[in-house]
Amino acid sequence: GRRNAHGAYLALDAFISGLTLIGDRDRCGALYPLTLDYIRSGQVFSALSFGPSTPQLAAALAADAAGLVEQSREHFEMALRQAHEVPIRILQPTVLYWYGRSLSTAADTADRLRGRAMVEAALTDFRALEMVLHANLAEQFLRDGR
Repeated sequence: GRRNAHGAYLALDAFISGLTLIGDRDRCGALYPLTLDYIRSGQVFSALSFGPSTPQLAAALAADAAGLVEQSREHFEMALRQAHEVPIRILQPTVLYWYGRSLSTAADTADRLRGRAMVEAALTDFRALEMVLHANLAEQFLRDGR
């Protein structure tokens, strides 16, 4: 409800990615309401967080951390759609990676298998795009058997 400088949204995006990477779900989930303001800002893409991102991806990660499964999936689907429609080539495997990680924790076996397949597809793209750090993260995730 207050005026927010663009830099604050970029910091939010980076903070959410970082909290997700270190597994701090409580703090990450608490940021979900702020991501809705980020979406309303009209920003479509950011490369200033841990890799490429979008407000929809940040919202998906925060909603997932907050346990808001349906909202998370809606944001992930929108992020995937935007990555293909804009198009932002390096964002496409990034969204697949994070979405796949999220699905890999689902109760449904089919969702978990779909999530693993998404991370595998992201890994292939990361390698093709020479996104070495991202490829390493995907490899580690798959090696850990999640």
